[in-house]
Amino acid sequence: MSAYTSTKLLSSISRRSFAPSNQLTYQTSEILAMADEVTKTMIIPNIMAVREEYFVFYSDLPIVRGQAAYDIPARALGRVVREVQIINSNESITDLPRTEPERVTSLAQGSPTSFYMRSNQIVFNRPPSSGGSTLRLQYFLAPGDLVETSAGAVISSIDTGSNTVTLSSIPSTWSTGNIFDFIKRNGSHEYIDIDYASTDVSSNAITFSSLPSTLAVGDYVALQGESPLIQLPDLYRTVLAQAVAATMLEGMNQSGADKAKDTASMLLNTAQSLISPRIQGETRVVIPDTWFR
Repeated sequence: MSAYTSTKLLSSISRRSFAPSNQLTYQTSEILAMADEVTKTMIIPNIMAVREEYFVFYSDLPIVRGQAAYDIPARALGRVVREVQIINSNESITDLPRTEPERVTSLAQGSPTSFYMRSNQIVFNRPPSSGGSTLRLQYFLAPGDLVETSAGAVISSIDTGSNTVTLSSIPSTWSTGNIFDFIKRNGSHEYIDIDYASTDVSSNAITFSSLPSTLAVGDYVALQGESPLIQLPDLYRTVLAQAVAATMLEGMNQSGADKAKDTASMLLNTAQSLISPRIQGETRVVIPDTWFR
């Protein structure tokens, strides 16, 4: 299956809105901005409502002796954290329960046994008495802001020795020091990994200090927080195109706007009914925490 790019999305929107290719009401950047708004205000909440772990990502932070507070990753959707865990030096995982600030009764250092929220930080109930462990924050990572296909690049070869990727072409605005994301070429085009600073950008090659182990030829590179691919389950591609077309028709005061909105709503409900449950042959059961001890 070929990648579902912003170019394909724009073609679908054009067909559904009956907008001619030479229309002047909406620029391409404006149509993509509408698609971002629809994604964030309509589609993501619809997908998140089924609670099937879509968009889950994680960041690992080193635990520092005496430091109790750690920032929630800046790209976490709504600054919401899915899970808080400590990974010890022996690679065992401790799940930390959430408590409330008023239940913290001592500032003495020790092993954290819970955490509480303070603004956009995770705060341990006590400062850790030693370092060497890892704080793993699982969170929801929103799709990147849509850009034209020419604003991203396809990987044509990978040199793991020098951590260099050669691309089909590189936008002229890219330069050394830019921060990039890696996006899968297949499926829902989810992130492979994010926030990689380039150490060199020259010709059609970009060098990094490291590369994701699962990166493959054909995957995409984009500037941090951008995406030339539609990073949604494939069932929602039609929903997105229809909803944007409806918004355009409404903005142009066209008579078909209401019907287009009704169609978008119907498609949205249909898509949601098909993504849950994600595992069809097994029943989800609640396992007591004591089972894992």
